[in-house]
Amino acid sequence: ESININTIYLETHWNGYTIYPTGNEIMKQNPMFNGFDVLASYLKEAHSRGIEVHAWVENFLVALPIAEKKPEWLNISRKGDNYYLENGVTKYYFMNPALPEVRDFLSELYKELVRKYNIDGIQFDYLRYPNSGDYTNDFGYDAYTRQLFMNFSGTDPITLKPGDSLWQKWCEFREYIISSYAYRIFSELKSLKPKMHISADIWI
Repeated sequence: ESININTIYLETHWNGYTIYPTGNEIMKQNPMFNGFDVLASYLKEAHSRGIEVHAWVENFLVALPIAEKKPEWLNISRKGDNYYLENGVTKYYFMNPALPEVRDFLSELYKELVRKYNIDGIQFDYLRYPNSGDYTNDFGYDAYTRQLFMNFSGTDPITLKPGDSLWQKWCEFREYIISSYAYRIFSELKSLKPKMHISADIWI
């Protein structure tokens, strides 16, 4: 209070684990906590001081524990990679936002979080596809997403490149995948807790 902190954004899912005990079949609590409920402890101490706690979640970005359990859920690049390479060194794994199974997994995870804990808000990070760079190895080229776009346009998106007549449609198609997911998740959580704050990290 003396330093005027009124909100904490707490990283609630990281490295493929939660910081709290969960009944989710895929996402488990980080074993380093030995069952200790970190989120409950933060909520108790913060709320006693009039400080809000917003659960910071990573959405489509996952780590090896989930990537190894569900390799079929990973987003696929134009070159066939199931990871995004940062600075040519570090591998980042993203789930495929078009897959119904991925959407259902995240929906159940977040609904459990809201039902179980009196959090003041959720901060959505990585609510996107991996960085497209110069589009020589952008993402969304798994068989399922490609078929969805072919059903819509009659064209396999892997044949497209910037400047082609359908390129903008392909970009908008992936944008819609993200926005439709966001609409579903935000609507579900607001129905459970209408006054809860929802925010997202964005970049242009």
